[in-house]
Amino acid sequence: MADVRPTRAALLALLLMMAVAYAITVLILDVRGLAGYHRPKTKEPVPQYGGWDHEQSDLERALNAEDWPQVRAIIEADPALTSSTSWRGSTPIMEAARAGNVEMVTWLLAHGADVNHKAEPGTTALSEAALMSRWDVVYTLLRNGADPTVSAASGYNDIVQMAARGGELNVLRELNKLGVDLTRAAGDGTTLIVAAAGAGHLEIVRYALELGQSANDGRALVGSHTATLEAANRGHFEVVSELLARGGTLRQPATPARGSGEPAQGGGEPVPAPDAVPDVAREEDEALSRALHMAVSAGKLEHVALLVDGGADVNSRDWAGDSALAEAARAGEVDVARWLVARGARLDSVNDRGETALHVAVAAAKRQSVDALLDAGADLHATNKERMGVAHYAALAGELELLEALAQRGARTDELNARGDAPLHLGARRGHAAVVRWLLERGADALALGSRGDGAAALAIRARSEATLVTLLNAGASPTAANQKGETPLHEAAKIGAKRALAILAWRIARGDGARVPDDGVDADAVVSALGEGGADALTRALEARNQNGDTPLLIVATAGKRAVAELLISFGADAQAADERNVTAAELLRTHAASSN
Repeated sequence: MADVRPTRAALLALLLMMAVAYAITVLILDVRGLAGYHRPKTKEPVPQYGGWDHEQSDLERALNAEDWPQVRAIIEADPALTSSTSWRGSTPIMEAARAGNVEMVTWLLAHGADVNHKAEPGTTALSEAALMSRWDVVYTLLRNGADPTVSAASGYNDIVQMAARGGELNVLRELNKLGVDLTRAAGDGTTLIVAAAGAGHLEIVRYALELGQSANDGRALVGSHTATLEAANRGHFEVVSELLARGGTLRQPATPARGSGEPAQGGGEPVPAPDAVPDVAREEDEALSRALHMAVSAGKLEHVALLVDGGADVNSRDWAGDSALAEAARAGEVDVARWLVARGARLDSVNDRGETALHVAVAAAKRQSVDALLDAGADLHATNKERMGVAHYAALAGELELLEALAQRGARTDELNARGDAPLHLGARRGHAAVVRWLLERGADALALGSRGDGAAALAIRARSEATLVTLLNAGASPTAANQKGETPLHEAAKIGAKRALAILAWRIARGDGARVPDDGVDADAVVSALGEGGADALTRALEARNQNGDTPLLIVATAGKRAVAELLISFGADAQAADERNVTAAELLRTHAASSN
């Protein structure tokens, strides 16, 4: 067989090729290039006061600390630093503008600072001041020759848009005096009236209308909202009312069928080509739906009417699938709910969980909403995806009066959901003693098992509701019935260290089935007294019961190191020498925990 091992020369050649490849890679991936560094295009290098690849200069430290007297002293010592830039291209006047220091901005201008210096990505001192809402600095810069159009190619830092969104009408008037075309669109297509409408500034909306903008203006890009819809989508209904009165519409009067691919008015992104035109109607539907739900939850019936009359779908759903009617029901806005039903809102519309507006109203404990929906014909017996009916919802919420009202109208209080839980189990799970008592009085079975085979007594213990536990035991609930995991109520109480619940259960077991637990429960002394009257054997058997892991209630608390609870169970007759599946006794577990705590 031929020798295929590489020769020494071949290995050296391979290493040489790898070294060359590495060197080329390093040259290509120049660290400065990765950091976005660009050398000045001017012939004379521009002084830099600091950056990523420089030791921090005195000027940079002073600017970062906003130590303006020190900044002034440094620049006075070296006037060339007035025009110096950071590695991002920012100048001292831009830093002062961003900080809102009018005095420093004025001083720098007097010492030759370039008011229109442009940094990456097209920002100026003016746009920095506007972005930070430093409007006194904006005035100063404008009156000293700042170009308000220098950043118009980018929508986010356009001075007109920022003034409109910031509610700065006086700034806009100043710009107008300087000859700035306030009606032009920014780079992202946003016009003055759209920006003002979206921010809810009614006076600026009126000013834009005075300048000749239309209530139906949208962004210059295909698929944008009208100014009216922009205001509605953000909940500014005073603006909506104004624009509708001035001829505005919530939907675009005419949707362009195709884009040209040409740049939008004012520069920026091109109008989408035909194959990229968005679904304008769908976007408008979504915006109208958001606006409708906001108006409904706020109880603004007049705004709801404006939106529906303007094209909003009365049956539109939000992100969770809730209808506008469900939103009204949740908010308790009965007049809005009735109006929506009259306008065609479906009573049987369900959300992503399968809940109708009636379920939502019950869960929110809105009695008037419930009555209004039922009077309108809502299905009292509808269930959600988990087969939970309105009685389940009322029991879970602990709303006894609402549960009684639903039962009077015919709601079933004994039906099981998909997990096998009746309203009784849900009420017990939340510790609603009054609801549980009422359901038991109506015939609910205290012994019925719910999901995982849990009885209502075990659920009440998990809820840490002694009152609910006592109510169930006195109605016949078993203190010893085991669930699918072999856990009895004693195990449940042991897991959470519920000493009072353990005493109640132990007393009830020792006294026997006919004994009635006092409403305020019992203490350990009462249990010891019951043991002396002949109940020791029954309680011992209950304390010896093991779950599917082989643990008694005492082993559970000993494993968790709950010494006080363990001592209580031992006083009731629990065996401290009972061992777990590892053959470790409860006494040994307690000693281990005591040693580790010391």
